[in-house]
Amino acid sequence: MRRAVAPIQPRLLTPEEAAAYLGYKSAAILAQVPVTPIRISTDGQGTNPRYDVRALDAWLDGLSGLMPVGHPDADPQDAAEAEFAAWRMKRSA
Repeated sequence: MRRAVAPIQPRLLTPEEAAAYLGYKSAAILAQVPVTPIRISTDGQGTNPRYDVRALDAWLDGLSGLMPVGHPDADPQDAAEAEFAAWRMKRSA
């Protein structure tokens, strides 16, 4: 019996794929996106730009007001620790 294999989602997207990921038909929209493409090629010339999905997501998170991954307030444990530290600082003053 064969096991079902989940499709692999690439992390790096071509300009056309990045535009589609953002919901646009034309890669021209990428001129308005402040995410620098990674230039990868097999010949060492760096002629194949690729857009990192995580970089696109972080940019979109910032636009929509969501906290980017890694922001201290994004993790409830980090927020609780910061609140406790502020409380303790007040008490010692």
